Parts: sequence; C-alpha cells; structure tokens
Amino acid sequence: MRDPLPYFEGLMRKWSGSGSLGVFDPRALESYRRSCNEPTRIHAFCEDYRAGATLDVAQDEADLAAGKRISCPTLVVWSEFYLTRSAPAGETPLDVWRRTFAPKATGTRVASGHFVAEEVPDATFAALHAFLAEPAGS
Repeated sequence: MRDPLPYFEGLMRKWSGSGSLGVFDPRALESYRRSCNEPTRIHAFCEDYRAGATLDVAQDEADLAAGKRISCPTLVVWSEFYLTRSAPAGETPLDVWRRTFAPKATGTRVASGHFVAEEVPDATFAALHAFLAEPAGS
C-alpha cells in the first residue's frame, strides 16, 4: 500500500496560494495528516470526489430544473487563485451562485488558495463578521 501522506500534502501545497504548507498552523496540519492517513477517511474522501463528479451534478441539475433555490441569507467567499477558471468567462463564483441556486447571495473574493480560513484568517473573519452582523432580510 502506498503512503497517502505525500499525495495529500502535495495536494495541499498545490491548492494553497503560496504553494507551501507554511499557511497551516502546526496543530491543524497535524490533524490533517492524521485524518488523511486513516483508511475510512481515505474512502470517504474518494467517495466525496466520485459524488461530486456524478451524483451531485445530477441532483444539482434536477434541483435547478425544478426551480429550487436557497432562500436563507447566503455568503460566498472565494479565492482569487483557486477554481476561478471553472466559472464561465467573465463570471465570478458569486455570479454563478446568484444565477443558479442563491439569487440573493452576497460575497467577497479573498487573496488565497483553496484554504481560505487558514490562508487569510483576517479576511475570512471580516467577511463572516460583516455577513453575520447584517439584519435578517437585508
């Protein structure tokens, strides 16, 4: 059996804005390392990706066709460096959410990779604080 740790750490480096593991608190990194090396979690990780490419897509398409939308306040925080190319040309992730499932979503882009909370905790906190401080329905 291959060691999953080098694979997982490689993904974490690739997905971080800096390309390193230095953005992670050592305690968080240790937790990630323990989790990615446990067989049932490896299985769950793989199943999540399988569902994302198959079942989730089918269910999202069915929900969109049925007109289902998220009606509660919705915050979208996205990275300027991760998965931004998957949106149609000229659209931000916020545009996509508004066009599809959350027409009243609010949000912000932050300067990070995939790990928004770890890489830019102050910007993440500011976005969450502003969102949670808004009165319901505004």
